[in-house]
Amino acid sequence: MIDQGARLVRRLDETEHSPLAAFWLYYPDREKWRLVIVFKDRAEIGIRKSYERILNVLIEHEDEFEDLDLPEISVEEPRSNVVRGVRRGAGNVLTHYTEFYIRDLGFADLYIYRLPKQRKSRARTKAAGKAARSKTAR
Repeated sequence: MIDQGARLVRRLDETEHSPLAAFWLYYPDREKWRLVIVFKDRAEIGIRKSYERILNVLIEHEDEFEDLDLPEISVEEPRSNVVRGVRRGAGNVLTHYTEFYIRDLGFADLYIYRLPKQRKSRARTKAAGKAARSKTAR
């Protein structure tokens, strides 16, 4: 599972549709793992085209993905609650977490291939700018 997810991310990287983020989430209530793929342009192109990108890679390299099927994959937007929750909780650390919880979603397991970098909040950016200006004014 982990290897095939990594292989899919690499294969998508070889196309012009490199994922912004990719990670496995375990849903304990369903007892299922889901590979979450995040495309930067998901909102513009729509859900169908996003899945077509993945399906094309799975079909083209079907011998490499014997145990990975499209129903095990979810496509999310970069600003989705799931992506934001994982990014907040895990930062930019690429690793495996157990008993990882995202607010009300409560995932038991998480394996991260890549995450979008966290942007500084506007409040922190403004505060840092003010602090820098006050230091130079002295």
